[in-house]
Amino acid sequence: MIRSSTQTSTRKRRLIVQNTRIVKLDFHRREWCGRSKLHIPRLHTLRLDLLTCGLGPVLHGLTDSEAQCSLLKSFQPVKLVLFGASLNNIGPFPIGFPTTEKAGFYDKVEKLVFIVPSINFTPNTMFEPFPPMKKLKQVVWIIYTALPGPKETWKFGTHSIHGEGFSPGISMGLFAFSSAIWFFQGVPVTIVNAGSMDRSIVQETEWHYDKIEAKIREHIEKAWLTPWMAMPREETNNMEEEHEEVRVERVRQRMESIRFVTMPEYLRTEDWEGELSQNEVKGWSD
Repeated sequence: MIRSSTQTSTRKRRLIVQNTRIVKLDFHRREWCGRSKLHIPRLHTLRLDLLTCGLGPVLHGLTDSEAQCSLLKSFQPVKLVLFGASLNNIGPFPIGFPTTEKAGFYDKVEKLVFIVPSINFTPNTMFEPFPPMKKLKQVVWIIYTALPGPKETWKFGTHSIHGEGFSPGISMGLFAFSSAIWFFQGVPVTIVNAGSMDRSIVQETEWHYDKIEAKIREHIEKAWLTPWMAMPREETNNMEEEHEEVRVERVRQRMESIRFVTMPEYLRTEDWEGELSQNEVKGWSD
């Protein structure tokens, strides 16, 4: 039987959708997704490329702040990749995301990957707790640079609502980051390429990967030992009532569940399919 080109095209599209495992969705205006719905039965990895502004990372334009992306309402990824995430503005529902737990967007997530590139604009510091993620097995933070240091180092943006030239520094800049790591209790956390941060962030006179990574590790631990700095209010109240020895032990145990790795090590040992493209990591293989 000879089918029309329209029928053939429709059949091919259906086959593509049925066999698709990885989807990449860029920042967009509401008009682009409209009320569209797309069911992808074998969806495994969803990468969302976010745009950072004063309100933090967003998927929809600011004029669409009340609109939820219709495509996300039908997606339930196993691996969720947030490219364009921020170290100092972290939350589960950026503009454009489904805003209720009933949407089930996070229900099947087993691996949550935050990829944080350098940006020109630093948003306000904020951490908002994530909804229950019962299947979550791993959280990954990738401090993304296209090239190894010192050819390229990671920096906070110099533009913010406070004006040009503002830099949050390590304490304010990593406040939300420390909170987010503590929040996912019982879940191993991998921090990739932490030593790529610029020496100015940790107030070093020279750039050295191992030394900067150690400073980041030290800052996270100190933040947790000062409960009001990096924990939700109810968690803070509990820790203030604890003896110091108990608090120190809890922090020690959490630090043991954090793994710091270099970018080459992560690319060599982990399954990073759908997280970064070959073009985005080619600078690490030269």
